[in-house]
Amino acid sequence: MSNIKAIVSTAWLHDQLQQQKLKMCVMDVSWYSDKDGHKDYLKQHIPGAMYFNFMHKVETTLHFPRNLPEPAVFEEYVQSLGIDSDTHVIVYDNTGRCGYFAGSRTWWMFRHHGHQKISVLDGGLQKWIADGYETTTDIPNVKPGNFTVKVDPTIRCTFDGVFSSLGDKTLQICDSRPNSTFHGAVGDATQGHGSSGHVPGAVSIPFETLLDKDKQVLKSEEELKAIFASSGVDLLKPVVTMCNSGMSSCMLALAAVTVGCPQVSVYHGGWTEWSNRADPEHCELPKP
Repeated sequence: MSNIKAIVSTAWLHDQLQQQKLKMCVMDVSWYSDKDGHKDYLKQHIPGAMYFNFMHKVETTLHFPRNLPEPAVFEEYVQSLGIDSDTHVIVYDNTGRCGYFAGSRTWWMFRHHGHQKISVLDGGLQKWIADGYETTTDIPNVKPGNFTVKVDPTIRCTFDGVFSSLGDKTLQICDSRPNSTFHGAVGDATQGHGSSGHVPGAVSIPFETLLDKDKQVLKSEEELKAIFASSGVDLLKPVVTMCNSGMSSCMLALAAVTVGCPQVSVYHGGWTEWSNRADPEHCELPKP
């Protein structure tokens, strides 16, 4: 069991960069659907940081618009960034949401591929700069690492896994989409990609409620526990998080891990897959 914290502070990272005693790789994982995050990285990034694109050579499908790369592709890409199997990877992004949008997704991807030594920088690049720490435009030169993929199937939940739990409620399904999307609006009862609704029995925990936007960080563990408790989630039992396509659900999964939930997985297909595959009786849709 890894003792690596899922979340690290800007002060901690700054100290580690100054001391240079820890074997680690800092990665800017900023990603946007409408522009190239690498261009922002070239303008400024944390000293020593590499750029990582979680959509690198990903083949998308109708059910998985934010798909995972093939394991061999992921392994080769990560090796090219100089990462070994024992490297502590620190990821941050600058896409808003306190650094947790692409940061949490990358954290989950590494864990899915068997790498436990992965942490997210609390507050991302925005807080790093706000705290007075320097940035650079220098690009590190690295030698290929020996990172090896060992896929952990327990990190990623499938359609069949969610479906089989509906009757006995063995899984607590937590949906990180906005309440308006989870519940839907009157008349928005169209089944299929992009529609409102939710999996029967799921609870709504919008990812925005996890963030302390004034401090630009994730809320405290006590606050996170209260959020889960108010939604009726027992953190001693298995939790599955979901959203539309495996993005904000990773943030919810990270929060659950942070407060000690021993078994957390992400339903990667999310509502995009579910609403296209499940029968109407297994889709809680808005009333027409």
